[in-house]
Amino acid sequence: MAELRTFGRDGMYIGNAETTLRAAGQACGWKLLTDIDRNGLAAYLERRKTDGAAPRTLASIAATLRQFCRWAVRGQRLDRNPVADVVRIDQAGDRRRKRRALTPDEVGRLLRVAGPRELLYRLALGTGLRRRELQRLQWRAVDRDGPRPCLRLRPEATKSKRADVLPLGTRLARRLRAARPVNVAPTAPVFRSVPKFDPWKADLTKAGIDYGDEATGEIVGFHSLRVTFISELERSGVSP
Repeated sequence: MAELRTFGRDGMYIGNAETTLRAAGQACGWKLLTDIDRNGLAAYLERRKTDGAAPRTLASIAATLRQFCRWAVRGQRLDRNPVADVVRIDQAGDRRRKRRALTPDEVGRLLRVAGPRELLYRLALGTGLRRRELQRLQWRAVDRDGPRPCLRLRPEATKSKRADVLPLGTRLARRLRAARPVNVAPTAPVFRSVPKFDPWKADLTKAGIDYGDEATGEIVGFHSLRVTFISELERSGVSP
């Protein structure tokens, strides 16, 4: 974990990795690195699957263990990676977390009931920023006064670890300009908080939008705002 921090991995990634490793070690009865074995991990994944874990979760567990053991081999703490050949988890059939795009009517209803979260939702719909990217967005990234308003994102603030530049629509830039507090620090977050599941679902309920569709298996999660942005780009004929 210390090495991950040294190389700049974010706190949530490190926390998830540590939780995953501790849970697997405890469930499998591993005390030493040399106790880690393929059959133990396979049995643990099968138990988690029986308990209802999604394929995406199972794949994440397996990947974390593989990465951990590769790290141990590089540091000569293990002679070989004991879980290198664990079968890859097929996530193609996992539809429980398939997000759908919002219709224009749904977007309008959501924005009308969003209250203090309206600007956050508008920015997600207008840029495609992910939830965590919105959490990391700082005022210094908002270039409102140049020839073309944009967001200048830091590499450490994006999922791709790239210093991306995203154009801002004129109306969205004006709203950000009006929302910026006087004398705010450049490194201050643009949004104090980004809604987790319960506030998001409450906003959907107020807007009359069903969270899930049993017939299709699709849901309207927060990531649906990004899906909507990309769908609108495609509908407008924007080149990939």
